[in-house]
Amino acid sequence: MCPFAITYSQMLGAILSSGVLWPYIETKSGDWYPADAPTALSGTEAYKVFIGLSITIGEGAYNLVKMVFIGLIKHKNNDNSSTLPVENPFHRKNLVPYDEEVRTKSFLKDEIPKKVAIFGCVCYVAIAMISVAVFTFIFPSLQWYHVLTLYLVSPLLGFCRAYVTGLSDMSISMFYRKPVILIFGSWAGKSSGSVLVALAACGILLHFVETASNMMESFKLGYQTLSSPKSLFFSQLIGTLVGCFVSPYIFLYFKNHYPAGFGTPDSVFSAYWASSDRAAAMEAANGFSTLPKHCPSLSLAFFVAAILISMLRDSMPKKWKSLIPIPMAFAAPFYVGAYLSINMSVGYLIFYLWRRKNKAPAEGFAPFVGSALMFGDGLWLFPSTALRMKNIVAPMCMRFLSQEMSAQVETCLSCGS
Repeated sequence: MCPFAITYSQMLGAILSSGVLWPYIETKSGDWYPADAPTALSGTEAYKVFIGLSITIGEGAYNLVKMVFIGLIKHKNNDNSSTLPVENPFHRKNLVPYDEEVRTKSFLKDEIPKKVAIFGCVCYVAIAMISVAVFTFIFPSLQWYHVLTLYLVSPLLGFCRAYVTGLSDMSISMFYRKPVILIFGSWAGKSSGSVLVALAACGILLHFVETASNMMESFKLGYQTLSSPKSLFFSQLIGTLVGCFVSPYIFLYFKNHYPAGFGTPDSVFSAYWASSDRAAAMEAANGFSTLPKHCPSLSLAFFVAAILISMLRDSMPKKWKSLIPIPMAFAAPFYVGAYLSINMSVGYLIFYLWRRKNKAPAEGFAPFVGSALMFGDGLWLFPSTALRMKNIVAPMCMRFLSQEMSAQVETCLSCGS
């Protein structure tokens, strides 16, 4: 279901990260970072998070500046054409499927008016001013300039999150957790309440970027179903407003009905990331010296590389552009892992062979086959959950171990322990 450029970029990212970079960094254990690193900020996890986030922000910043620049030029020239980075199939020389033409034309013609966009910017500024007062009241350790900084960087990070969601459906929210905790924890220093500042900033920012990714998912669904993007946008806005009133009541309900175990690791509603985030926030007070050796320099190098690769893609001829990886898709396997990229590559290979054998049925039925595979995989969660609740264990288990771990297992088995 994903095009060649996305699959190809993710596979290259998986090869570079899991095949080259991470094995090399693991050999530097004890030199670049402690072998028994206490938190993710001081171990191998820091390289995965910060390098992946650097690539994501690099291309995101480039595309955001490019769209603003193109929009200003079109506004100066009184050009009312779309400034979205969407290729109109009517401008292609080669024929494209009729469904794609209709979907693209329907999606591009229903743009949000400029007056609504300007009104939205005004509302964003107003909400930012209100939040500066409200959040500093709820969290006294959180200063007004902390909240203002969050509102200034949220559009860029939200754009990056939405861009990755549109390209690959992958979630990169975990990219943001540890860097935000480190930045705001080190900013607050070792003063009283620095841990609370880091955790509050992380929670506020994650809600920003999650809303952007949800909007992109709605737009993708609207593109497939020929729905109005304008209607989807206002529906998302109404749902967000309703959630502002409903979510606090739901939170208070669970908190009052589960006072002893709400949010604890052993409770039914446990906060899964609470312990690791709190440990990272406590260590973040030491500043960027917490990071392992060469992590900032590697992150800066990949940030610059993402911008240069994006510029190279825009300057290449159309027939060669697909050979240049997309940095956003390239960065996803850095944290998610290589397994999904391998699955996507195998799926695209099957589709490629099917398309060579019989082009028309392959292009017509490929979305249905892909959807059926995704539905079947998701449907298996129900019986697997029921089996797990009954403590039913499979009679045979297969596990793939690293060479070092395999040697340790062999040693244990030979010793009879």
